[in-house]
Parts: sequence; structure tokens; C-alpha cells
Amino acid sequence: MSRYHVGPGSGSAPHAAAPAAPQTAKINPNALRFQAFSSRMTHLSTPARVRSGAGSNGCFKQLFEEPIRSAKSRIPTSAPTRRAAGARRLRGIWARGRSAMESEQGGARERIMEAAIEVVAREGIESLTVRAIAQRAGVNVAAINYYFGSKERLVEAVLARTLENGLGGQLRELDACIEAERGDVRVALERFVRELLPDAVRYPRLSAAHLHDAIMRQDYSGQAVKAYRDFLEGFFRRVRLALPRGTEEEQRLSVAAFWSALHLVCLAPRLCEGFVPRGLHERAGAEPFARLLVQQLLGERPEPRRRPGRHRREKVPG
Repeated sequence: MSRYHVGPGSGSAPHAAAPAAPQTAKINPNALRFQAFSSRMTHLSTPARVRSGAGSNGCFKQLFEEPIRSAKSRIPTSAPTRRAAGARRLRGIWARGRSAMESEQGGARERIMEAAIEVVAREGIESLTVRAIAQRAGVNVAAINYYFGSKERLVEAVLARTLENGLGGQLRELDACIEAERGDVRVALERFVRELLPDAVRYPRLSAAHLHDAIMRQDYSGQAVKAYRDFLEGFFRRVRLALPRGTEEEQRLSVAAFWSALHLVCLAPRLCEGFVPRGLHERAGAEPFARLLVQQLLGERPEPRRRPGRHRREKVPG
């Protein structure tokens, strides 16, 4: 089969190329209304067309409103409407994806935090490297910079959380002990110290990390020192009424001596090993140590008062 080429001004027959794909014509709503109106007018009689003035409501509805209503029913959904529906679907998909992404990101950030706390507690803050954290958390090194910006900011976040869980948690535990003992501060303190020591001495490197700048550099301007002093104030308010009488300075000194002894054990739990027969990280060693500290803080336990009553006179043999 030969092919024909039709050039400009050529009178030859058209070539036998494949016909172009049919294009869907755009529907004009105004054209549909006019077509319906013309069709309606054709079927009306001449008198009806004459009577179709402005004052004839019935004929007006017959000529205009009904054709327009039927024409509107044949108009397909416009492109803006379809785009709006598609946009709503996309927003829903994006919202679900974003929620899942935020959940995944929060999980990765939390794993990094927990891994860093574990490294500090077991190996010390000097062993806290980005590679060690990433390996323990199961993430790449870039994730640490993505969530925290730098290793220094990660260390700040770790110390802030452990401080809140440590010092703030200790005050909450003390409140619970006082409530459980019905306001008996002495018994509550003995119970509090007895339960505190085994956990506190298990991870001495975490306590050392909080006071690293104060111990190594004699720098007492950090957040940990401020939090520790706030903790002492909170403890003092809770036990002040049970302290022996004296000036406020003497009472504050007794509280400072109490916590200095406790925190030295937390920083170096094996310092007195061999000098004392039992380890303070064990319950058998923590219990007498707790009683001794509370006795030094609150003084000797007062003797129970006897109820006033009549005493029988002893008969003197005659």
C-alpha cells in the first residue's frame, strides 16, 4: 500500500495514516441550557409562546426552570470538584503517614536516650561515644545528630532526665513512705534509706556523671548542682518538724551531713569494703546503716509516754 503526502496547496488524496484518537469535547453548561430551551419552544404552540410573558409564572417554569433543572442533571462533575476530592484524599493519606512517621521518630529518639543512659550507667560518661550509642540503640550515627544536633546536647538531655527521675523521684518516694507510715517521719526515713541504697549504689557512674564538673573541675554552676540544692530544700521542708530543736542553721547542717554520707556511698560504694563487715548494696548491710543515719539526723528515739494513772502504794512491812 502506498502512502500519500499532502503538502500545502496540494490537491492529492489524503494519506492513509492512522486516525488521531478522539478527544472528549468539553461540555458547556450554557449550551445545554440553550438547547433545552430551544427544544421546549419548538414543541409549544403559538398561543403558548405568545402567552409566555413575564406575568405567566406557569409558562415561565415550563420554559425556563424545568429545562435548566434537567440540563443541570446531565452536567458531569467539574474538574475543580474532582481536584478538591483528590486533595482531601491526599491530605488523609499524608496525615496517616505523618502520624506513623512521628511515632517512628519518637521511638528512635527514645531508643537513643535509653542507650545513652545505659552507657553512662555501666561504663561512665567518659565512654559515651556516638558510635557506642548508635550501636546499642540500633540506629546509624547520623540519627543522633538528626534528633539531638550534637553529642553534647544528647549528654545534656540524658543528665536532665536522670536528674528528674533520680532527685525528683526520691522526693516522691519519701512522700509515699511518710504517707504509708501515717506521718511517722522516723520510720518513713528508715524505710526510705533502706530501699534507696541498693539501687543507688548499683550504678555509681550515673551519680558521678551528674557531679562530674563539680568533682573534676570544681565548677558548681551547672544544672545538676542547682537541682541538688533544690532537692535539699525539698527534703528539709518534709522533715523539719521532726528534727531536734535548734537554730535553722543547725538543722540545715544536720540535713547536709545526712545526705553527704548517703551520696558518698552512692559515688563510691566499695570505699569502706573490708572495714565494715557487710556491703551497703545488700539489704543486710543497708538496714543498720539506715537506722544509724536516721538516728544521727533525728536524735534518739523518744521514750513512749506513759498514761497518767494512780500508782499503787507498796505496803511497808510493819
